[in-house]
Amino acid sequence: NMLMNVAEALALKGYQVYHLGRYGEALKCLLRATKIANDPANEKKIFTPGKHPDLRKKRLSVLAMTHLQMGNLMSATNDTTRQIFYYNESKKLAAESGDSALVALANMNLGGKYFDLGKLDSALQFEQTALAHMLKQKNGTLYIGVVYRFIGNIYLKKEDKTKAVENWLQGLAWDKENNN
Repeated sequence: NMLMNVAEALALKGYQVYHLGRYGEALKCLLRATKIANDPANEKKIFTPGKHPDLRKKRLSVLAMTHLQMGNLMSATNDTTRQIFYYNESKKLAAESGDSALVALANMNLGGKYFDLGKLDSALQFEQTALAHMLKQKNGTLYIGVVYRFIGNIYLKKEDKTKAVENWLQGLAWDKENNN
């Protein structure tokens, strides 16, 4: 009966089995989670809303997380068009739900994809947006060093070695300071 909890668990399971290389099983979990979280009638079917007392925002946050994981799955299956679509949808839903952490992760992942595509200015914009969101969070420090390294890699590709090294050093310093 607590379908929003089921949707969240399915999205997390989809993430786990995707990392085990079981893409078909991951897709089934994520599609089921999406179906549940897409339905506003399921908003009240939850044990506890957690950080989102607004049940609509909680549902949208679960949907945003599910879309983020679908983007990751599309990355693993080399479906760039759908990968970008799902990351953008995740970002939009996360913003609407007020989930800054997911906005940051979607931007970070979009930056990585645009880097792979050689679209360095777009990649840099996404990574800088991700970094700004992460720096505003109390518990958003885990990926900050990673984002600094991504930004450094972008600057290296743009042949700006000074900015590349600056960002790599910032990432290392951040990770050391935060025991990452």
